[in-house]
Amino acid sequence: MANHQMENDLKHEGYVWVVRRDQPCPNGNCVTDFRVQVHAIMGAADMPVRYHSFSIEARVCINASQPSSCGIVRYGGWIDMGRLFTTQPNDIRCTHDVQDIPIPLAADTLYFPLDRPASRDEIRCHPNVATLPTYPPRNPLAEWWGHAGGETRFQVRSFDPIGNVDTANPANWKFFCSEADVNCRYDASIFSIFIGYTLHIHEFVGGNTRVDSNGDGRTDYRGYFSRWGGLNTSCTGAGLDCVPYQYDNVVLNFSNNKEARYAQNDNRNGSYPVDYDISPPGKKWITWFYRYANGGNATPVPPTATAVVPPTSTPVQPTATMPPPTATSVPPSPTPVPVGPTLIVSVNPSTAITGSAVSVDLSLANAQNVYGLQTTCQVNPAVLAGVTHADGAIFNGSNSFFVDKGFQPDGSWTVAASLLQPNPAFSGDGVAYSLTYNVVGAADSDVVCSALAVDGNGQELPLTVVNGSFSGGLWSLRSQQLLWSHP
Repeated sequence: MANHQMENDLKHEGYVWVVRRDQPCPNGNCVTDFRVQVHAIMGAADMPVRYHSFSIEARVCINASQPSSCGIVRYGGWIDMGRLFTTQPNDIRCTHDVQDIPIPLAADTLYFPLDRPASRDEIRCHPNVATLPTYPPRNPLAEWWGHAGGETRFQVRSFDPIGNVDTANPANWKFFCSEADVNCRYDASIFSIFIGYTLHIHEFVGGNTRVDSNGDGRTDYRGYFSRWGGLNTSCTGAGLDCVPYQYDNVVLNFSNNKEARYAQNDNRNGSYPVDYDISPPGKKWITWFYRYANGGNATPVPPTATAVVPPTSTPVQPTATMPPPTATSVPPSPTPVPVGPTLIVSVNPSTAITGSAVSVDLSLANAQNVYGLQTTCQVNPAVLAGVTHADGAIFNGSNSFFVDKGFQPDGSWTVAASLLQPNPAFSGDGVAYSLTYNVVGAADSDVVCSALAVDGNGQELPLTVVNGSFSGGLWSLRSQQLLWSHP
């Protein structure tokens, strides 16, 4: 996260997840259950892009009522979504017989030439919707037909796309609605996927490796493929061209029972997909694409800083046991009041003996629109040993998820936390979370932290860090016991 290696930094935001269970299988050889993830929003951010990453897990059955006839396939990579086209006004069909208007792009042939464009096995179809239908529309208004390694094909169907494609510049955002129109629901919240026309498993992978090594008529292959679906035997872990593939116990039902073919029953006219826009009446929650169109998330303007006035108190009069300060006494310097967004590292208690517990509170002051925070804190491991992180007022177990790498032998400790939807971003002052340490040595240690704060779009926010320190005193608990027992 600190190095901006989150996927939404390297790509763009936006994923489609579609999960189906107990799909009808009237004629056998079906994809009965699946979950598919596609990195695509079907808007201007990726209309010009031909290849998109995906992941699929599917249960395939000879007979859906007989679990023993079923197996599982799992893999992913890049899927070819073919060429981009639109249609004549209000012709919302994406079928083979529609009169299409191709939109050629230089990036289409970046990796490979377009394969038989007339056959239209792979397409990005964005019909020209001149008149919006009643919401929710009963038919998809945009479809992407993809073909991927592992010989799978599926169609991503958007029922309420964000807008039409700009034929002159597909990367230009066009919207059916304005951000101020809270009654317009064309915000890409209704998707479906059809796995057709087949999910095909070949007899061999990589030319000579059988998917059924023991010849029992069921697959037993596990390995790695490149992003394009070719066998890669040099992989030792997941990576761009090391995608884990698994064909687990799939019945080989095709071509002399040496290959397999399964398809999902097309329920286009069946159950209607779920609308995931849960915005209450009079509000619009799905607005992130307007920020993209304006070049990204606008940096919020912080409020005018207000001076913090300490409370008035009655001066303490000197007594015989409390001599007044002399002319040479120097009062302690007050802790500076943060002006801008600041992370304050507070050590409590700041002085303790060996064997004690110490809490390091990581507090935000003057925060603006913070959705995620990552900190890496460094201490002297001979003095302080990290134990666990603790919930704060901003990030806690009820509203956030944590990634805790644990205390390291060199004294470093990295913890990251992110709020979860629908929780709003945080602005103001409060404890983000805390780190608990045990005192293991009678010495001093600075507590030096670096921090990264991000907003709800993963954009970095300005943040100053005010570090803290710990004093282990001169005596350990054992030393004091010795002194007490030997006056």
